[in-house]
Amino acid sequence: MLEFTSWVRSNYRSLILAILCFCGFIFFEANQQMFYARNFNNGNPVDVTLWEVFVGGLYRWMIWLMLAVPVVLFVLKYPLKRLSVKNIGMYALVLAGILVMNLAMVTLNNVWQSASFSVDFSEAFTFYFFHKAPIIFVALVFLVILVHFFRNQEELSLSIQEMGSLKYSNQQLYEQLKNETLADEDMVIQVKVGNRVKLVPLESIVWIEADDYCVRIHDKSGRAYTLRSTMKALEQRLPASQFVRVHRKALVNLSAVKEYVFGAKPMIVLNQGTEIPLAQSRIKDVRSLLQGV
Repeated sequence: MLEFTSWVRSNYRSLILAILCFCGFIFFEANQQMFYARNFNNGNPVDVTLWEVFVGGLYRWMIWLMLAVPVVLFVLKYPLKRLSVKNIGMYALVLAGILVMNLAMVTLNNVWQSASFSVDFSEAFTFYFFHKAPIIFVALVFLVILVHFFRNQEELSLSIQEMGSLKYSNQQLYEQLKNETLADEDMVIQVKVGNRVKLVPLESIVWIEADDYCVRIHDKSGRAYTLRSTMKALEQRLPASQFVRVHRKALVNLSAVKEYVFGAKPMIVLNQGTEIPLAQSRIKDVRSLLQGV
């Protein structure tokens, strides 16, 4: 029952549309019956109104709706995973039982509404069986197909959400492992200065700027070193938890940031007072980063 309630909540809009179509169908059926009564009644006057015919049809289909609930519950509990003689036979038996119950209740309703109770049950049942059974059976089959459609759609949506969550978790795990498994040599950047190789620790770097086909690394002491590398390649080497790209020409060490300015002229102000422009396309990432701190 809880699964059925959840299904109704998640598909209430479609159900409202189905109810409106359902009422429209009953109204059309009432007009159809009035048309046949007025034109093929051998000249006898019609002593019922459209509203009475509509209400009568509404009673019959309300009974159908009431008996449709166990059909929905049955489909949710025993969905057709594959077509087989056993499964089709089970569904046919259930639908046949619901169909007979529907026709019996409709017949009893008409007998009860008869003022003289002179309507014979067996004759009325036979009439409704041949007159209404095909359309009611088709409606039940359509209901089964519809429930399967919504159920499969919900399962597909859940699978997509699970895949998205798994992808996000794997991405987080990858970033965590990438940051935690940095080798000792990756904790420094090797910069060639003349005939020497300068080891610049990551913690001493304040910010990095693009310089043509090279990058310039600025450290806390105010020195700058030129490294032949692209910003993109260097950004991939640096830990994302420590360095952030604020501009296509600038990478900043988060520990060296004094303040973030979000205004007409967004910028990053470093501890030494250096002002670095903050690209509009990077503001969202920086805000998200600040919220996660």
